Amino acid sequence: MLACSALLVVAARAADTAKRSYKIPADEAAAAFRQFSEVSGKEILFAAEVVRGVRTNAVQGEYTPMEALGVMLQGTGIQAVQDDTSGAISVRRSPPPDPVKEQPKQANWSAPSSPAKSAADETVVLSAFEVSDNKVRGYQATSTSSATRLNTPIVELSKSIQIITRDMLDDLKVSEINAALYYTSAVSYTSQYSGRVAVRGFENAAVKRNGLGNYGSDESISDTATIERIEVVKGPSSLLYGSSSPGGVVNYETKKPLSYHQDSIRFSAGSWDHYRVELDSGGPLIGDGKLLNYRFVGAWDKSANFGANDHSKRGVLAGTARWHISPDTYVLAGIEYDRGDRTSIRPMGTYPISATTFHPDGTRTYNDVGFILTKEARGWTSVFAGPRDRHNSEVWRYDMDFSHKVNEDLNVFLHYNYIDNNLIGEAYGINGNDGYDNGLPTTAPNYPQPGELVLPVFFRNPKRQSHNGTATVNYNIKRDSFETQIIAGWEFYRFDLKQGDYMLKSQYWPVVNFRTGAGYSALNFANTIEGVMQGVTNGTWNISDQYVRSQTYNAPYLLLHTYLMDRRLRLVGGIRRDDITINQTYRAGAGTPTDPYAMAAPTYTNSKASATTPMLGASFTPFEKQRGFAVYANYSESLVANEIVNPDGSTLPPEKGKGFETGLKFDLTGKFSATVSWFTIDKTNLARGIPNTLPQRWEASGLQRSRGVDMDFFYAVTPDWQVMANAAFIDAYYVEDRPALVGTQIAGVPKRAYSLWNKYTFPSGFLKGFSIGGGAIIRSETTTNGAEYPMLKAPGFTRFDLLFGYTTKISGHETEFSVKVNNVFDKVYLDGTRGFGDPLSVQSSVTFKF
Repeated sequence: MLACSALLVVAARAADTAKRSYKIPADEAAAAFRQFSEVSGKEILFAAEVVRGVRTNAVQGEYTPMEALGVMLQGTGIQAVQDDTSGAISVRRSPPPDPVKEQPKQANWSAPSSPAKSAADETVVLSAFEVSDNKVRGYQATSTSSATRLNTPIVELSKSIQIITRDMLDDLKVSEINAALYYTSAVSYTSQYSGRVAVRGFENAAVKRNGLGNYGSDESISDTATIERIEVVKGPSSLLYGSSSPGGVVNYETKKPLSYHQDSIRFSAGSWDHYRVELDSGGPLIGDGKLLNYRFVGAWDKSANFGANDHSKRGVLAGTARWHISPDTYVLAGIEYDRGDRTSIRPMGTYPISATTFHPDGTRTYNDVGFILTKEARGWTSVFAGPRDRHNSEVWRYDMDFSHKVNEDLNVFLHYNYIDNNLIGEAYGINGNDGYDNGLPTTAPNYPQPGELVLPVFFRNPKRQSHNGTATVNYNIKRDSFETQIIAGWEFYRFDLKQGDYMLKSQYWPVVNFRTGAGYSALNFANTIEGVMQGVTNGTWNISDQYVRSQTYNAPYLLLHTYLMDRRLRLVGGIRRDDITINQTYRAGAGTPTDPYAMAAPTYTNSKASATTPMLGASFTPFEKQRGFAVYANYSESLVANEIVNPDGSTLPPEKGKGFETGLKFDLTGKFSATVSWFTIDKTNLARGIPNTLPQRWEASGLQRSRGVDMDFFYAVTPDWQVMANAAFIDAYYVEDRPALVGTQIAGVPKRAYSLWNKYTFPSGFLKGFSIGGGAIIRSETTTNGAEYPMLKAPGFTRFDLLFGYTTKISGHETEFSVKVNNVFDKVYLDGTRGFGDPLSVQSSVTFKF
């Protein structure tokens, strides 16, 4: 390992001294740095307030990266500094001249004599809440504030974090988060819902938006057009993220206003009549980037998809503005509108593609041969949805930020969002694994034959609103022998839900054959959302239940991050106190032929839970001259309030998680980075439906455990060739539970998972501007139903994707053409636990930047 590290350092040093041809006009500093990064392949770290209002010099000719920066910044009052150990480049204000000792003229890029105390201090100790206009270029992100709310290099954190950058999202050509998460380690796709994933063996990982709750169900997940980066924070993370699964948190950061002009439009077309348009515009509204900046993003997407009855439309508009009241204070306001119409993505269980045989007397026989995975079945079943299964949603999101730098050591940050998330209507076939057990209607036209199911149909129209806010104070204490950053904060959220469920009368329940598709009625008005709503009005649909829920969290927290031994030893510790209250009113349907809307007497429940969640961690750099290598360890806990209320009004205790991990991190000269983690996580009190109960009852499980190793690698073989590789080996199983479950695997978690993605851009010659990329996704066999039917397993699979691109200039504007081929060999596989993955498909796009 040390020999390999040495070779990588030598290779990276050679790249740093290699000359390239630069032709960068004089411009605002942020825009000039962006062009420099594209040519040199090197990322620059800077704070917006340092470069705001600075115009750089033109650079033309053959230079090394630091020589080019020297020309660019000569006489501007700022300078670029490169750390001798990590190779990272940061920008800071030029020091004032020494009045005692005359200083000769020097290039602004000259590294100081003590890089460990200059470049590192200037970059790492940036306020946690300062605004940076620097956009990460390429696939590697070197810093984040997700794990500690401090703007910290990832190599220094005592936690495993993986980041999907905007450039990688663009190359993957994905419009939803799940497709991008395939290229991360320890993350598995457990449902057709976007954002319904498992991290390190535990499903329902919290998906946060800009660090705050994204409550209200999975349609709250933003279209990727609005996203700047996706961050996977692994392990229990409740101290900073509140209610979250112990496996980890997925946090996505939305696009923010820019201090320089950047505009682009992209047109895409592909298989299954897929059409997509994206618009992204940003820059100063007033002034030269120092006063009022904006960002506007829009996307429209339409697709017939590959399955029968499966089609979707979606439109997104988002705008943000940031007003710099002073160099130390800003206010940000944003609004986003998201309208979707798609086939209901509630899975109907695994029966249709399993080898289960159904008998006319209502019994069934399980076969152990697994699943029937054929291209024919994939073509018509999709997500097992009939023409009636629709999902129409409308989501409004509002954001407000306030940041004030009181002095060099004290910062205040306020962040608030409001989400109004409503389903205009959703109709779906019965979901879950026990649809057949919930009762065979004697009034149905006929009994199901082998391979058939009775398909009850439901309708709901929930209204959801959530308020999410946090207030944080960051204070730095600096002494000769140590430095401590104290973060004191308070988080609040309130989530309100009102929902009515309606069920089609049993005499209308269709009998369908999932292997042939027979039994689905033709698409007509009665099968549309409008037709279903009319059925609710005229009594064809009976109300089955109605409930109203209000849920609040209040949580103060304290976090300390201490640096010792010239920042080689980093200690983090914190504690959080959560107080949770859930009020719910539930009314069961009691409809009659004369009054289909009759309701039973309401049941009122009030549950409260409190818990204290700590976090402790340490990161150590053993070699003083190699700051790019660290060992780390941490212990953390998580808490999730169980929202389930049983028909008798009883509630379940909160889910709790405890996790420990240790690992190694590498960030060698900015060209190679890696994280290798060993972890063990325990989870108790998981809410699980009790099979064959009607109305549905729930119980809290005993103990589940996930342990294993996950690895993330990035390597820039050359500035034009980037490689991302990931691997995870996870054993997630029941430790204490019903005897039949002990030792069985948790659903949706493969024991082995690998992914690889790389891209090469030809820098010169007759192929200059062309690029080629590709990736592989490998998953081992997965238990699909876990607790209920552990014998049902999805086969493992390997899928390959390819990318071809060409970038040129048309009328002076950068233009990119690309073709993405997904599932090159048309592999038939299960996407998550309950639905087929996409077949072979082709997507082409053209992007204009102006």
